[in-house]
Amino acid sequence: MASWGGWKFREVRRAVERDPRPFVWVDDDIDWFRSGPLSARDWASSISIPNLLIAPDPQTGLLPEQLAFIQPFVDKHNIR
Repeated sequence: MASWGGWKFREVRRAVERDPRPFVWVDDDIDWFRSGPLSARDWASSISIPNLLIAPDPQTGLLPEQLAFIQPFVDKHNIR
């Protein structure tokens, strides 16, 4: 059974299965997403598709430093 937020985790996994290309996933709750014993981060590190998971603090939102981290990943993998 999926835990709280499991629907987001399932949808991201489905999207990646349908279109396996590099991706960035930004969600302040990403560290809470699980499907059984598998966390979103465990899943992301186990796949061969380049990915970047960012969990902004819900108090501050996405910060310029995080955007600066995302930009090189997007450029490197030609994500549009």
